Formats: sequence, C-alpha cells, structure tokens
Amino acid sequence: MKTKVMQFIFALNDGGAETLVKDYALLLDKDKFDVDILTIQSVSNTANYKTLLDNNINIINIFPDLNIFYKLINKFFKQHYIPYKIKKIIKKEKPSCIHVHLSLLKYLKPISKELKGIKLFYTCHSLPDKFFEVGSQDMEAAKYLINNNDLQLIGLHKSMVQELDKMFNVDNTVLIRNGVDFSKFETVGESKSDIRKEIGIPINAFVIGHIGRFSYAKNHSLLLDIFCEVLKRNTLATLLLVGTGELKEVILKKAELLGISDRVYMLEHRTDVNRILKAMDVFVFPSLYEGFPVSLVEAQVARLKCVVSNSVTQECYLTEKTIPVDINAPAYEWAEIICDDSVRNLEYGQIENYDLRNEIKKLEELYIGE
Repeated sequence: MKTKVMQFIFALNDGGAETLVKDYALLLDKDKFDVDILTIQSVSNTANYKTLLDNNINIINIFPDLNIFYKLINKFFKQHYIPYKIKKIIKKEKPSCIHVHLSLLKYLKPISKELKGIKLFYTCHSLPDKFFEVGSQDMEAAKYLINNNDLQLIGLHKSMVQELDKMFNVDNTVLIRNGVDFSKFETVGESKSDIRKEIGIPINAFVIGHIGRFSYAKNHSLLLDIFCEVLKRNTLATLLLVGTGELKEVILKKAELLGISDRVYMLEHRTDVNRILKAMDVFVFPSLYEGFPVSLVEAQVARLKCVVSNSVTQECYLTEKTIPVDINAPAYEWAEIICDDSVRNLEYGQIENYDLRNEIKKLEELYIGE
C-alpha cells in the first residue's frame, strides 16, 4: 500500500520553497508514494503549477478562485475558514503525512486533534530567528504541534538545524538539503549563443544574471547599482533578471531612472532555468538574508561564477568560483570582483552533497518512518 503525502504550501508560485515542493512531488518514488499538493490560494500562470499539472499531480485549492465571495472570507474569516476546509480535505483525502512549508502551521493548530495519527513535518525555508519571532503565531503554533502532534522539524543546512533545535528545545531536527536535480544541467544540448538568440540578448554580451523573487530580501536595488558599475568596466554588460514579485515595477522604474533599461532583460515563469543559466556569464546574488537559496545551488551546478552576499550562509559556497562579498561593500567593489576572472574562493563545501535525488531518499525514509 502506498504512503499518501500531502504537501501544504500557500500557493504554487515560482519561489524557492514552491520549487522545492514541486521537485518533491515529481521525484518521490511513485511506486511507494501518492502526492497531493494543498494550497490556500490558486494560481495557474506559474512555471511550477504548469509543470505539476503536466505531470498529473493532484492540486487542491482551499480558495479555488479569489472572487468577491472568497475575498471576503479570506479577509474576515480565514483564521476559522481555512482550518475548517483543511479538516474536510483531510477527512476526504486521508493523508498519512502532511508536510508544511512557509507560514501555515497556524492553520493546523486549531485542528490538532483531527491530525492525530498523521505524521506532521515542517521545513523552515528562511532564517529561523526572522521567521519564528517570539510570541508570533508561527512560533506558538510550532511549539504546540511539537508538543501535541510530534511535529518533525526539517532544516535546509547544518546551522539552521542547530538553530531550530535550540529555539524549540529539541534535538531531533532533520537535515534535508535544498538540492538540485543534477541531471537537468547535464543535458542542455543548446549552445550559449543559441539560447541568447532566443531570449534576444546579443551573442557577444557579458551577461550578469540573477534568479529570484522581486522582494526586499533579494536586494535588486543594489543589484542595479552593481550593474551600473560593471557597465563602466565592460560596455558589453547586460543584466538578465528572472522572477516575479511585488517590487518588480519599482525595480523597472529604477532601471529607467539609471538609464539602463535597454540593458536589462526580464523573464518570468520559466520552466527551463537550466537553459537560462547557460546564457549567463556571472550569477550575482546580493541578498540581505536567505534560508538556503536553491537558485544559488542551481547556478553552481551550472558551473557559473557566483558573486554572493556574505549574508548568505557559508554552507551555500560549493565551488571555488563562488565568491562572497560584504553586504555593506560599495557597488564598485562588487563590480571589480565580477569583472576579475582570477578571483577564487579557498573555502567551499562539496557540491555533490546537493544532488536532490539523494536528499529525496532521506525524505522518503522520514515519510515511511524508517
């Protein structure tokens, strides 16, 4: 008999957590597991949603359509309505395991009695001290579910595991790395030139790339300043940004004010990140904070030089071509490192540890209880 796993996430956007959920659903052994994905908000235009739909993964939406009726419920009654709907869905689908992501534990706490007999897992996708603020709903729900439902915490890297253990006074947080399916990056047959032609980027351009949601944490504003400094040093410089988010229009406006709009290319909802990375020369990642960014792992698996904020955990440095830069360093210092091919990092981890197919095996053992 197969083990039924329900992945619970807010929506199937194209962020790092959502991409990991998509990969879990696709790579879990189909002979051993049935996978449902439960979301609060329905989306239909994202790469992750389309990929899951194409692979016949069952997606269940609590709010199937944000019409005026559901908007009113979401605004005034969501703290009661969402747990009520989850309870009904669980009764119908009968999952053996529920794996929760992002800020959703608060919806399981009110129905904890109905969850008895179901294995609960929670993956932390951000810095624990930023996500689980003292007294917050997320913190209180996690504590309650650990004590009453044996909620199993999962961290994406070793220091996160240690921090979660300390924060919740446990000693069993499990390490499941934010891995990548290496095989996708070994089978890109097209040349860099062909991919650039498709995107519309000049073949001889010096392409600075970034993949990430347009949000405060990703620090796109600094990225534009860095690009301006790179442009002073290399007139062929081009900036390729992949992602969506609430600050996209703000970044577009800043690019216009800086006079670099014609050098900035933006893509969204891509299912072919492995191809897009091949079009880049350098991957730049100036985040203010991160959990464990899968896009950075992907860039390193694609063998790109990566210039990365030192606010990102050192466990993300996986090749000698991944160079940390002080987050407070001026833009010109970033540009100098980006343009200097001789710079190398002498302290880095083992990239082979981030093969997602190996991490999936660990996850399968957790779900089954081995």
